[in-house]
Amino acid sequence: MSDLQNDRPKAMQIHLNPKNIFWCCVVIGFVYLAILIWGKDDKFPELAVEIRDVISYAVLAVEMGGHAVAKIYQENSLNIKSKGNTDVGKEELLTRADLVSNHLILGLLKRFPAMNVVTEEKNEHMSESEVEKYRDDNYDLWLNVRGALEKIPSQKYDFSRMSIWIDPLDATQEFTEGLLEYVTVMACVTLDGKPVFGAIYRPFYNETIFGLVNWGLMNSQGEKIALKSPDKVPKTIIVSRSHTGQVKDLADKVFNGS
Repeated sequence: MSDLQNDRPKAMQIHLNPKNIFWCCVVIGFVYLAILIWGKDDKFPELAVEIRDVISYAVLAVEMGGHAVAKIYQENSLNIKSKGNTDVGKEELLTRADLVSNHLILGLLKRFPAMNVVTEEKNEHMSESEVEKYRDDNYDLWLNVRGALEKIPSQKYDFSRMSIWIDPLDATQEFTEGLLEYVTVMACVTLDGKPVFGAIYRPFYNETIFGLVNWGLMNSQGEKIALKSPDKVPKTIIVSRSHTGQVKDLADKVFNGS
């Protein structure tokens, strides 16, 4: 009898390894997520942002870039280069101030990584040590700008509908010639491809003006600027010195030189 009992097959014993179970669950989880993501036509939800937040950083960006432009001019370290010729054959200049301002503005706008940012200058590599001394992280300036913009109505929009266009130093030619009244740093916010907000900073006059479509103009001290009626403003044609083209000849022809 004992011999028969010894001849019975022993029950199979399975030892489960907790580590293998864990990784098996992980793989199953990823497969399940993949099915959910690629097995449906639904897209990821859009990311939205308050337009007031975007324009407040646009104003801060032009002022930060402008402060750098003024400092570099005071140091007389322009490092003037040529970008080539304009459409009328005039040399188009590039300075160290263009690049430093551009670097600082793009760095500040990284707060909105999903935002499309368009700049006139190429983002040439500059080390942080090169630009750090020009970075003006003025908290009082930020509070001033933010306080002024609180008066502007705000609304949330998807990032995909918005872009920021910047010119880190407008009037570079005049900048190199010391005609500082023409020098500005500018930013424009567009919605669905149409401009809705603009900010202009004059670094050598410490003057900032910004405006929102259907709302009006304001300076960074929070003072609203009264607009003159178009009927009361003399008609003026403004032509760029470096991109004149045929504008002057055409204007003389149309207005008979008046």
